[in-house]
Amino acid sequence: MGTSKHKEFWRDPTKITVAGQSAGAASVGYQLLGSNAEGLFRGVIQASGSSLGAWTLQRDPKGYAYQVANYIEPSINEENTCTKELVEFLRKTDVSLIKKACEDIFGKNTIVSFFNTFRGYVFSGVIEPEHDGAFITETAFEKFESGNFNVVPTLIGITSEESLAFVNVPEFSGILKEYDESPELMVTPDMHIADVNVKRLVGRDIRRFYVGDGLWQDNIGPAMKMVSDGGFGRPNIKQAELESKFTDVYFYEFAYSGAMGRRGRPEPQIPGADTVGHGDDLRYVFPASREDLKNFSEQDLLTSDRYSLIWANFIKYLNPTPEPSDVLQNVIWPKVTPNSFPYLFINETLQVKYDLKKSMMDEYAKLYKSYGIPPRDTY
Repeated sequence: MGTSKHKEFWRDPTKITVAGQSAGAASVGYQLLGSNAEGLFRGVIQASGSSLGAWTLQRDPKGYAYQVANYIEPSINEENTCTKELVEFLRKTDVSLIKKACEDIFGKNTIVSFFNTFRGYVFSGVIEPEHDGAFITETAFEKFESGNFNVVPTLIGITSEESLAFVNVPEFSGILKEYDESPELMVTPDMHIADVNVKRLVGRDIRRFYVGDGLWQDNIGPAMKMVSDGGFGRPNIKQAELESKFTDVYFYEFAYSGAMGRRGRPEPQIPGADTVGHGDDLRYVFPASREDLKNFSEQDLLTSDRYSLIWANFIKYLNPTPEPSDVLQNVIWPKVTPNSFPYLFINETLQVKYDLKKSMMDEYAKLYKSYGIPPRDTY
């Protein structure tokens, strides 16, 4: 009759967990940072996304807003239109016109997403000036580093090869050639390097780390790994490291490649790259329907049970493995700490491993220290 302990739990406004994947996970990361989101939730789940990703921060929001408005109405510009008038114009403009303007100016295909992974999406988070309604007035890195965020337990992770979608994009090989010819394009804006010659040095160092003396265009797998690391691996791991000084953090890598995740796509075979792409893990928590489950293997179903239980346990107990469970192989998942980085490796079996992507994280730490200009904003 709606009075069971289970139903009462889900109705309890003091037990809200905010969860998201990809841009949704980055948005959850911004909820962690937002000053007027304090006290609205008690835990977060971030699947393949962090507000520390370079793609989640727009560094010139006013400039882009004027550019869009000017495309729709050429009389609008920064010289004769104040920001209040700009906002009023955009609010009154039909959304279809704004969408078309953005597609015409910035593009709309997968390659645009590829570039935005490194430079920031047009419509993403912004750092606001101080005012009564401001949501975020400091950068993500500063807030996570100082502990000035909404300190709640966090379940966060990545898939084993986030950038797999790019392998089927015809332009991808051409883009890699462009990266070989202009290595400065790989340098994210959070390094704040103005000198293009220095950027080229950093870009070459990045390429050398992944492919030695080779070229990106001849090493598709390592190139995809670089994109996976830049968009998701590096920022998610760094967020976990910074957060762990102040709260409980559980990190995972989802590496199980099954039909439920791929939804009809063949398993990719790319030398130097892994096999689980961006969003493949989410289908194990949210299958198309209960009826649909009968179409998959026992291992797919077991993985779905495991991954769903991990989420459910965290939502209920703020701990993904509060006690031994046969479904979870009796694994007790240790928290990330400032001095130790354990993570759960989710494949056909579950394993606690340590120091995910350590060599990559160490390499970028050196690059930021040698060439980056503080303060950090993303990572």
